[in-house]
Amino acid sequence: MQCNVFLDKNDKTLYAELSPGSDDSVSLLSLKLKLDEIGFGNIQIPISIVKEIVANFQAETECRIAIKTLVDAKVTISISADKLKALITLTAADAGQELSLKSIYQAIVDSGVESDLVQKNIVKQCLERKNVLNVCFANAILPLRGEDAQYISLVESESVTAPDVDDHGVADMLSTHQFRLVEAETHLMKRIPATEGKPGTDVNGEEIKAELGSDPGFLKDMTGVIFSPTDENLLISNIKGHPVVFCNGVNVDPTIHVKNVDLTTGNIIFDGSLEVNGDVVPGMSIDVTGDVFIKGSIERSTIKAGNNITVGGGVFGGVSGEEKEIHHKPSYEAEKGNEADSDAIEYELFASGNVEAKFVSLSSIYAKQSVVVKEYIGNSYVKAGKAILLGQDGGKGVIFGGFSEAAEKIVANQLGTESYVPTHVNVGELKHFLRLNIQIKKEVAKRTKEATQLDQILRKIKQAGNPDVLGKLQLDKARKISNTVTAIYETIKGLNKQLQEVDAKMEQHKDDRVIVVRAVYPNSTIEINGAIKKITSNIKGCSLMLRDDEVSECNEKE
Repeated sequence: MQCNVFLDKNDKTLYAELSPGSDDSVSLLSLKLKLDEIGFGNIQIPISIVKEIVANFQAETECRIAIKTLVDAKVTISISADKLKALITLTAADAGQELSLKSIYQAIVDSGVESDLVQKNIVKQCLERKNVLNVCFANAILPLRGEDAQYISLVESESVTAPDVDDHGVADMLSTHQFRLVEAETHLMKRIPATEGKPGTDVNGEEIKAELGSDPGFLKDMTGVIFSPTDENLLISNIKGHPVVFCNGVNVDPTIHVKNVDLTTGNIIFDGSLEVNGDVVPGMSIDVTGDVFIKGSIERSTIKAGNNITVGGGVFGGVSGEEKEIHHKPSYEAEKGNEADSDAIEYELFASGNVEAKFVSLSSIYAKQSVVVKEYIGNSYVKAGKAILLGQDGGKGVIFGGFSEAAEKIVANQLGTESYVPTHVNVGELKHFLRLNIQIKKEVAKRTKEATQLDQILRKIKQAGNPDVLGKLQLDKARKISNTVTAIYETIKGLNKQLQEVDAKMEQHKDDRVIVVRAVYPNSTIEINGAIKKITSNIKGCSLMLRDDEVSECNEKE
């Protein structure tokens, strides 16, 4: 018998062919030698194949037996759905034709990837490794978002001056705070418009449009201001008055001045700011759109301000002169949809900006920004959209009794008293934003499901035939579905933007804290983002934050 080996180029397979001849025997070694003669000496022959060939040789059976099918190396180029990445997959040859750099680059060119974006060193490394899966070798040039518009204030709402000193050398510290007044035609705010940004390039070389910078424009319905006749991005005052500065606009409010708020003035409702040189007597109410500055004190009165409330003296509350600890939320909560408790104290301060006072007693106070008190807050309900700060400028800085809550932090020198008055402080809004995060994610999932279902319907309509065959009703239906899908994706885009903002707020509220400089007394309760710590023994000054769902002391550097 004779054993010959050869390559069938049609099916790229090596065969051993047995035919009549003069070979004495056949073995693994003889097969290897014959393969080496035709250039395939490195082929590994399975033992089962060798045995099959030997058996047929010994039986003198004429036949053709496949030894191995050759597999050429393969290159696959893919592009991500968003066209931001190009990926390469290489499969090594198995006794077949190896790849070359030239053949790989030809595959890249055929795929449409922009040659200037190809990272040649990565392609070379992939060729050396022979077997790689979805390795990124080209990235899009991402667009640069335009710069947001900037609104630069050219004035301040308030000014601080040196105190008045009398003939005896006594300084009147209440005279240090003054409203700033501006004359007509004063430059108030400069706007630097948003920029268009720089476009990018996807891996196919097509332009990616840049997102414009955000620009809300100047506030609408501003009062006391006009645009400069020579510059549409400049606000100037058109009256003499007090400037109230917002993020992207300014109001100039004429300010009224009174000695006291009492029966001679009556209750005050005013579209502007108010300065009181004396006191606000019991039973009065003030409602202004700007600032309220009171050099004296407030007693059992209601004040609402569109910006800041500043009280040089104290804020006295109480019902019919009786001292009463406040454990209930004040009546302004009803404005936000919560029914007010009938026992809640009715006298309150409400500010869209900050509330500042020397001390607060038996009162309810709400500030959308911060509450700043020099001496103490006693038996009161105080809420701040940002912070509650006590002990400024060397004051006692004590909170005792009642309930004080702030969104970001509370800072005081002392919490509670030696007589163990029940005192509760609460910081943080993490739970609120967590609930909001979950709600938005559910809405995104719901909208995404709607879009997917509509996409499936749209594909079925399109598969039914070409536009020339489809009926007018079907075409109209497809057009409406397409418009609906586009609108849903725009909604999802807006929801994702909201989600980013909520996530940023959640990250911000992880640092919410209560800082007590000197001492915390028993019967004080400290709550941070829903976690509660009840104080049962004297504690020295500390800084407290939420750690692993517990209120724990922390280093102030955290």
